[in-house]
Amino acid sequence: MKIEMKKAIYGLIITILIPFFVPAQSNRTFADPTHWIPPDFNPNTCTLLIAKYPLREKDEKRMEEFISQVYPWPYEIVDTAVIKSNPTKYSDTTKYKYAFLWTLKNWYGNRYDVDPNGFFYDRSNGKEYPTTKKINNYGDKSYMPFFNTIVKYFKHN
Repeated sequence: MKIEMKKAIYGLIITILIPFFVPAQSNRTFADPTHWIPPDFNPNTCTLLIAKYPLREKDEKRMEEFISQVYPWPYEIVDTAVIKSNPTKYSDTTKYKYAFLWTLKNWYGNRYDVDPNGFFYDRSNGKEYPTTKKINNYGDKSYMPFFNTIVKYFKHN
């Protein structure tokens, strides 16, 4: 009985202490922004088109809310098909030069990975930039470290 009590106490202590040592998911960033943010992207001079989040509708709503709170520059959230088809509304590739798209990797046979990876897409020439080289295992909140990194990078540079 004493061993079980010790295990329970240790488990409780670990549960209480972990938040002090692990940063909140909503504050995480990737350490390699220069590897995946286009060198000529400037959020002050263009409107970023952001693809709708590829998971559930509630995750899409959470992403929209999060971006509205952290991303201070102009953006619009639209379907990936709209971004790639270049309709009249977004045909000005000076104003809407860059888009931020999502990809799901099929790692598990016929099941999709639940950690979407984001990447920049240059609409003026069709170039897809690489995603982060860091491990993205944030699940349905994968958008957080991407947009936190973009904001941190441009607020400090």
